[in-house]
Amino acid sequence: MIFSCGLSNYSASFFHLINHACFKAALFLASGALIHSLNDSQDIREMGGLASKIPYIYFTIVIASLALAGLPFFSGAYSKDLILEIGYLQATTLSRIAFIIGIIAAFITAAYSVRLIFLVFLRKPKISKLKVYKIKNLHDVDNIIIIPLVILILGSIFSGSFLKEIFNYTQLVLFKQAIFILDNNLQPTIYCCIPTTIKWVPAATSVFSILITTYIYYYKPLLINFLLVTKLGLKIYKFFMNAWYFDYLYDKIWVLGFIKIAFTVYLTIDQGFIELLGPRGLLHLFSKTSLYSRNFYKGNIYEYIIFIIGSLSLLIFLIA
Repeated sequence: MIFSCGLSNYSASFFHLINHACFKAALFLASGALIHSLNDSQDIREMGGLASKIPYIYFTIVIASLALAGLPFFSGAYSKDLILEIGYLQATTLSRIAFIIGIIAAFITAAYSVRLIFLVFLRKPKISKLKVYKIKNLHDVDNIIIIPLVILILGSIFSGSFLKEIFNYTQLVLFKQAIFILDNNLQPTIYCCIPTTIKWVPAATSVFSILITTYIYYYKPLLINFLLVTKLGLKIYKFFMNAWYFDYLYDKIWVLGFIKIAFTVYLTIDQGFIELLGPRGLLHLFSKTSLYSRNFYKGNIYEYIIFIIGSLSLLIFLIA
């Protein structure tokens, strides 16, 4: 969606938003039902072999994942292919770079979608006491959840084919008066100008990614473990397991920096200036004042007589 906005083609972005809403909502709803059926377990490393036990959830996640992967004839393929073709048609250096990045992103998306299906539903489950307990208490979705799942599945399959012509020809009508659009995007995408090989690249990328990921996880699962044995493979694994170290760098650069600034402000202003003029300063002032005033009052009668006479004399002096 943001990819298409960067190409100044907002109808294609809106088209992908609608398709994306269908299969992403299906994935989230099915994932929530899956987590609930597994007693709130969210670690896919503990899962496996669930396809026959929760068929409705399995079918929903498969359809939504294939739509997310951009497999041909699913809704995601129509808008994804359209956006990539728009990037190619603009024929600028940046748009061609964006086109290549989009192809790489499509490959990775298809790969992790298939990986999710295999790890959760198709591989042999890892047996443990916790796993046995969760499998015994496993349950599929309630009937009331099936209705929205069916609606979202239909949207994941058919929304792209139903809406593709509408959004391909609404750039001028919907957005021309609302936001700046590049002149070459005011006309409908001319598919005849795209070479056949380029038109097949996004679909071929998704299919190839699905096939190679299926082959690795289904026929060569030890290949993943072999990669972890090598130093390079272990580093790559740690890199992705730590989410590209984005959180680490964010905490190191921003969070800890702001914490240090806040702590310095706390020590110098809050615990320093404000405390000196506020609670701590007043406490010190009144403590000293009470200490000095206590020296004048020791409970002797002559002291009270002197204080009374002195006070009356001062009062008479002020009145006179």
